[in-house]
Amino acid sequence: MSTAIGLHADRPVRMEPRDGVVVVVKRYRDADGARIFGDHRRLWEALDGGGGGSRPVAIPEPIVWDDEERELTMEALPGEPVGARGDLGRSGELAAPIAALIGAVHGSAAEVGRRRDARRIVASLHRKAVDLRGSIDERRYRRAVELLDDPIVLRRIAARETLVLSHGDWSPRNVLADGDTVRIVDFDRLQMAGSAHDVAYWGAWCWATELIAGGRPDWQMCNAFTAEYVAVRPQVFQEVVDTLWFHRAAALLRIAHGWSALQAAPLMRRAVISEAVRWAAQA
Repeated sequence: MSTAIGLHADRPVRMEPRDGVVVVVKRYRDADGARIFGDHRRLWEALDGGGGGSRPVAIPEPIVWDDEERELTMEALPGEPVGARGDLGRSGELAAPIAALIGAVHGSAAEVGRRRDARRIVASLHRKAVDLRGSIDERRYRRAVELLDDPIVLRRIAARETLVLSHGDWSPRNVLADGDTVRIVDFDRLQMAGSAHDVAYWGAWCWATELIAGGRPDWQMCNAFTAEYVAVRPQVFQEVVDTLWFHRAAALLRIAHGWSALQAAPLMRRAVISEAVRWAAQA
């Protein structure tokens, strides 16, 4: 008997028993599930020390890809999401072990074909701007993108970044906590990106979550998480300092475009875009 655990219409997820153990099965109706399985497998093997038999850092093992059913079967991990949209949960309390987790992913030797350098990030934001056409926020959104799309800015970011394997959707929803043990899930967006890319998205996600929860968001908790991250990877301290503003602006724009909770609350969406403009203006 299977149990549905994911609500995305294009990527339904369920848990079911197989051969005496519970697994997670994810169906990809549109996305390239075979590539996602391969990328996930490369990361799992890299964190396993090349298949030496030691337990990889807390990520689920991808078990098999079924091309006919378009389903990826993976290990089921215990725990509950650290946070949810509108609820930061234990995000601040568990900042240190969570930062260590993403630091291990970034420091792995795995590489994937998907790249998100500064130019590609800006190109993606330009495409998203089309969805805001005719809205009251379109002009402000495009202003932020234009600030990031300055040739001097893009060259500066490129000169300061070394691309690492990035989770691509690094938020409390994709970290499971089982007591004080934390584990990572959802590797659909694995990509090569700058070290600040995941760190900035985590912070922007928390900032926007505070906003929609009715609070007055600030960057204090986000800065604390960034400090924990650079403590784990001190070699990228200067890169993070030099590029965090760019990635925060881009992350806020991505959130303003993608979160349904903000689409239904135009004043909040405007606040997120305005904050993105503020960070982008640091160029």
